[in-house]
Amino acid sequence: PDCLTGWIVEQGAAPIYLSGLPAERDGENRPALYGIATGDGGDRLEAVDIPIPSEDGVITGPTGALINRAAQEDYGSLGLVVECSPQFPDPEAASVLLEDGIAPVTDLEIDVTELVDRAEEIRAKREQLAQQMQSIGQDESSQAQPLRMYQ
Repeated sequence: PDCLTGWIVEQGAAPIYLSGLPAERDGENRPALYGIATGDGGDRLEAVDIPIPSEDGVITGPTGALINRAAQEDYGSLGLVVECSPQFPDPEAASVLLEDGIAPVTDLEIDVTELVDRAEEIRAKREQLAQQMQSIGQDESSQAQPLRMYQ
């Protein structure tokens, strides 16, 4: 964190750190997006109305270490965290991160159409996989036979 944060400070950049928050979602509601800030980064979050997480410790690992270092240096940074699937790729979460987080914070327009399309495709494949696994489980349980290891 020290090396990267030192380089960011030298460049005069305002880093945006990204993270996912594993969450089981029902698929009907958009994933929640939260933001944290260090230094003067809080003004940017307030300006675009991104709420802070309701609990501490939602950003961990390398991302958390980088944000912690920026806080120690009192350097302006943003951390965006989006609820995402803990098991599967989550293009919907990525689209929320881009559309509701990065785009308004950076004043960029980001086309997320392809991500939304991929989200539908992955959701359908995930449901198909769940059905296959359930079917395999039923088939195996009905075909249970004793094992004969030494014949």
